[in-house]
Amino acid sequence: MNFDESDLVTSAYGQYGDFAGTAASDTHGGGTRELAAKIGLDDDRYWIVGIDVWGNDLATARLNILAVDRQETGIDSYKTLEAHHRESGAIPVVEFLVHEMSAVDVLRVGLKRLNFQLLSRSLPDGAHLYVHERSDLNYQGD
Repeated sequence: MNFDESDLVTSAYGQYGDFAGTAASDTHGGGTRELAAKIGLDDDRYWIVGIDVWGNDLATARLNILAVDRQETGIDSYKTLEAHHRESGAIPVVEFLVHEMSAVDVLRVGLKRLNFQLLSRSLPDGAHLYVHERSDLNYQGD
């Protein structure tokens, strides 16, 4: 499979790289079917394998859905997905720009839990952090 490296999906980044990290999420019981229905994506044809959000404000951020086209690729199960990756080194996806709804609204439909963690670039490479104290900010009490 031939592809241009500029088309590879990469890790999240910021313009200046002040903070970088990881993100993870769980889906609702229906997986991504609810999300596909909300954005108008044919869930029988497309398999959502990624969500990409970029912007200054989650209410107006650009939202892209990355999906495998089952018809075009013949990838219709984890087994065929894995085989395709092993044989070609990459998995082809369609990148859909979602219009007329915010990333927050769409993510609320498709995701059950969301966790992201960003760490400052001023930390030494490979630095481990540990919490030695816990506290609250702006807590008003019950």
